[in-house]
Amino acid sequence: MTERAPSPKSSAVEPPKERQGMNIFGAVASVILFGAALYVLYRVAGEVKPDDVIAAFHKAGREQIGLAVVFTLLSYLFLTGYDALAMRQLAIKAHVARVAFASFTSYAISFTLGFPWLTAGAVRYWIYSATGISSSKVASLTLIAGMTFILGMAAVFGIGLIWQAEA
Repeated sequence: MTERAPSPKSSAVEPPKERQGMNIFGAVASVILFGAALYVLYRVAGEVKPDDVIAAFHKAGREQIGLAVVFTLLSYLFLTGYDALAMRQLAIKAHVARVAFASFTSYAISFTLGFPWLTAGAVRYWIYSATGISSSKVASLTLIAGMTFILGMAAVFGIGLIWQAEA
């Protein structure tokens, strides 16, 4: 009995049934999480008055707001550097834009949702697996980037303690 090769149409277009179920589950879970986030945002935003926000911006001044924006951009640049260092250590080749996107989204989502080792790894896996990077490499990348972040925070904390020792 010879096995017949799958036709190119069916194997290339339709994913396996199990994968279709996971895709539907992922889409439904995403919609539910997005809806929950919108609800929480609505509740929190209801407590904030627009006049208070405008007054706070005017009180802060342009220089302070500008510095906040610059330091925020620098912090995300450094976060991207953690991923780039991990990619280099693991000898993984990827486009700089993909590394920056994966780094930015994984840190932004993990800082928002919590459980950074789990959420950052999941986001990185979602982005990098599309380019063929294995799950073990993504796990290693997440671990290295996370440890680099922790070491960076420890260094900043130590410098702050030395600089403001009398406080």
